[in-house]
Amino acid sequence: MIFARLNRWTAQRLAANRAARRGSLEPEEAGIAWRHGGTTRLVPWAAVSRVSVRRRDAFIGDVISLIVQADGGLCLSAAEHDPEWPALTRALGDHLTGSIPYRHWALRVVAEALEELEIYRRG
Repeated sequence: MIFARLNRWTAQRLAANRAARRGSLEPEEAGIAWRHGGTTRLVPWAAVSRVSVRRRDAFIGDVISLIVQADGGLCLSAAEHDPEWPALTRALGDHLTGSIPYRHWALRVVAEALEELEIYRRG
């Protein structure tokens, strides 16, 4: 029982530290809201130039991350364990015409052991 509580506390602490370092991403109708350090920056959907999925080895297992690149060199990321993951993966398919739907790339990244897969490129 004590180990379960310690594991929960550690997981919550790691998530809080990660969120404090990188901020949070929230998909909206107009774009992706990036909240960091008390400020919010809206990245319009039209400014997104490329989205890729990366799988990398972690201490225990693999971590799958979305990498969103936008005009001006801005690069945002979210990992599969982040709270915004489900909303973000849905929103990409809804707002970025031509992007590969989540249901088509999720299993492929794991099953084919791909390190990176481009799921959207503007133009």
